[in-house]
Amino acid sequence: MALGDDDIPTMLAELGVDVTFGGNTVKGIVRQFNETEHEFPGAGELVTRAIVVTIKTGSLGVLPGPPPGAALTVDSVNHKVLASMAREHGVLTQILCQVVDANDWATP
Repeated sequence: MALGDDDIPTMLAELGVDVTFGGNTVKGIVRQFNETEHEFPGAGELVTRAIVVTIKTGSLGVLPGPPPGAALTVDSVNHKVLASMAREHGVLTQILCQVVDANDWATP
């Protein structure tokens, strides 16, 4: 059985967390990960926390999603948008974000 467009709102409602941008709140599925970067070969590692939030395209009022640098709240935590990319034939959008926390020394 294939996943249809009608199944997406139900899937997001059941598995998602609140995602807020510009006064609009929708449900989004979150995947968290750490990124490891090197400034140059042999340098120490810089580890940053990032997440990918998957929403229904256009549900936050912008296509495909918020622009880079925009403020986004995910599950009551402030984030900065790094990129928004339409996926799955444009039905879903993945938003790459980074946590913005004044107590997190590793966050720019």
